[in-house]
Amino acid sequence: MPNFKALAPSKVNLCLFVLFKRNDGYHEIESVMQTINIFDEITIEPTPENIKLLVEPPLDVSLEENLAFKAAKNFFEATAIEGGASIKLKKNIPPGSGLGGGSSDAAAVLLLLNRAYGSPLTFKELENLGEILGSDVPFFLVQGTALVKGRGEKVYPLPFNLTFHLTVVMPSKSLSTAFVYENLTPGKSLEKNTLQVLKALRERDLGLLGRSLRNDLEAVAGRFVPEVWTIRDLLLQAGALGAVVSGSGSAVFGLFPDSKQAEKATNFFQSHGFWARHAWGTPPLR
Repeated sequence: MPNFKALAPSKVNLCLFVLFKRNDGYHEIESVMQTINIFDEITIEPTPENIKLLVEPPLDVSLEENLAFKAAKNFFEATAIEGGASIKLKKNIPPGSGLGGGSSDAAAVLLLLNRAYGSPLTFKELENLGEILGSDVPFFLVQGTALVKGRGEKVYPLPFNLTFHLTVVMPSKSLSTAFVYENLTPGKSLEKNTLQVLKALRERDLGLLGRSLRNDLEAVAGRFVPEVWTIRDLLLQAGALGAVVSGSGSAVFGLFPDSKQAEKATNFFQSHGFWARHAWGTPPLR
């Protein structure tokens, strides 16, 4: 049987506002998200039966809790296909970073299995499966730049191709999304400036985009991982036009005016023992 391969990108939140807690226990959000070129690597080989998952390096999570495994399980249940898959997942996106690695892995597995088995599911059906798996999975089925609403399931692709360079830095401690939301203070949302972010993207204004970076979850991330504030300040001192936590943290990214400055900042953090990467935006899948 042939192998099917994909690169599962990470993402950053150019803005993230938590509007209120919903009756279903989730939080209503509004965010502008962008996929970036820090990738997990996924290979799938269809098999006659069973789902096998090999993760390198191993994660501190059970097989049944891994979103890539859940995605495969849900795919076979939804399609009633009598088959299986051997999945190899090479992790390059740090867990607990707010960069969306687990959700991206799940989206990639859904897309690869659908391709491997002759496209039994429509894109809408894949979106529905993705929504069940996790709030960010529908976005990773689309990728590129998007306005995201609801609990993350409402994805509105944006036709922007603004070139920008980031330095993404991971502190020594990770955070779980559930933990951060549990410790979010109700009613403490920042002033919503989504329109300003969209204006910056539309007008290709990096300075405005840098000044518009916001994240309601940053205060919580910084409370439990104070290193976040140190990293943010160092990014700004290195010439970043703006710096903010991505998602629920704990990774922080700085927006730089060119690749040279981003690469210099990345090298600085790496030389001081941090996980750090120079990154830029990736296009949509469709």
